[in-house]
Amino acid sequence: CAGIAEPAALIAGWLGTAPALIDLRCGSAVAELQRSGERWRLLNPEGKLLAEAPLVVLANAGDAARLGQLASVPLQRLCGQSTRLSQQQTGSLRCVLGGEAYAAPLGDDILIGASFDPRADAAPSPSADLDNLHKLAAMIDGDATQWVAHACTAGFGERFAAIDRLPLIGQLPDEAAACRAAAELLRNDRLPLPRAGGLYAAFAFGSRGLLWATLAGVLLPAMIEGAPLPLERELLRAIDPARFVKRMLRARESD
Repeated sequence: CAGIAEPAALIAGWLGTAPALIDLRCGSAVAELQRSGERWRLLNPEGKLLAEAPLVVLANAGDAARLGQLASVPLQRLCGQSTRLSQQQTGSLRCVLGGEAYAAPLGDDILIGASFDPRADAAPSPSADLDNLHKLAAMIDGDATQWVAHACTAGFGERFAAIDRLPLIGQLPDEAAACRAAAELLRNDRLPLPRAGGLYAAFAFGSRGLLWATLAGVLLPAMIEGAPLPLERELLRAIDPARFVKRMLRARESD
């Protein structure tokens, strides 16, 4: 199944349900995350304290690894581009289509996308628009070459994904402590990896943000509160933010 939603209206609705519990601060760059006793301090580029709390969840895509001091996490930057095409070229689209691409009605146009390209140049590309048109043509039996003159880039952005294409959801590792205990950890797989107290993450969602965010919204509160977890142990290991630490330790040992 597929659907369409206006993000700004959806988020406004969520925030409106619990205004006293949420302090929304937009445009506040966090330059550093410091541990102070049992609390985390968030500092801006000038070193001014923005906020502090005993618990922090990093859900800030490509910048999460920097703030969480995660040298072990191999993130890839991927370009995502959507395309806008007049419905006069294709006929009326009454619902959202999903396949190799998505196609959603947008007024008199169709929104098509989105590309998922590991490109060095972070800028819109005509070839990405053409690729989106070809994917739509394959879904509705059309001719992409005839649509090019009636199409334009609708949106462009960047996504971040781990090399195994799985998200990072859970408590972050304490990599400094892991490096100090590297010999013991590599010798005994049963030893638990050191964790950063009160520091959790939900990022590297790639092109599946809605899917993984829904899982994170259920999994993280259960982890934090010590409630029964909604996933079995094998799946938890697959998305554990600490899953790359042992590989980093082995690589450093061999250097």
